[in-house]
Order: sequence, then structure tokens, then C-alpha cells
Amino acid sequence: MGLATGPLEPLFDSLGTPGFLLLLLGSIGILLGAWMGSPRLLQAVSREYSQLGVQRSIAALVPGFIIAQVAIALGIPISFNNIIISSVIGSGLVVGSAGVSGRKIGVTVAAWLVTLVASAGVAFGLYRALALVSGGA
Repeated sequence: MGLATGPLEPLFDSLGTPGFLLLLLGSIGILLGAWMGSPRLLQAVSREYSQLGVQRSIAALVPGFIIAQVAIALGIPISFNNIIISSVIGSGLVVGSAGVSGRKIGVTVAAWLVTLVASAGVAFGLYRALALVSGGA
């Protein structure tokens, strides 16, 4: 949760909002994510990942590791699930698209885009609500 809520700490500090509220909101988000299907997603990805073999799994994880480290160094919140899913899809496409479902890739990309737009909307709404409550509007 630190990667997701850490970049928001300066915002909460500037509004005079207690950090406990940020942790509470982050934990609610994690619970909602777990409730809405994360176990199925992780199970599907782990099944695909276990079929990669040693060389392809290393090739999938090394770029993910580099992306994660750069994002953390820059203070950008990052989803390790997205990195690993992208790596699994990419390694599947490298060997041939026969084992990779175009529909699944399309749904995954659409879900990422919807999540990006929705998270920006929720963040803006929460900021406005907190600014209004704290008198910073």
C-alpha cells in the first residue's frame, strides 16, 4: 500500500488531513480490489507464468524489475500486477500469438484504460471533497 499511498502524502499534508485517513482509504481500496476479482486474475496469471519456462520467465521479469525500479526511484506509483501481466503477454507474443488470446489482451488493455481514467476521476473528487472539508477550496 505504500507505493499507492506514498505519493499522496504531500497532498494530505498540504490539506492538513491526518495520514491515518490516507491509510484507511488505501486499505479500503485494497479490500475492494481483492473483493472484485483479484484472486481470479492472479490465479490466471500464475497459471500462464508457470508455463513460460526458465528463459522466458527471466526474460519476462527482468524488464518488469527495471520498470519497477525506475518508477520507484521517480516516485511514481506502480502496479506490479500490471508489470507481470504485461511481461507474460509480451513473452507469449514473442514466441507466437497462438497461445495468446487477442480478446483477453483487449479486455486487459481496456480494463487498464478504464482504471486509469476512473482513478483520476476518483482522485480529483476526493481532492475536492477533502479541500472543501479542510477549508482549502
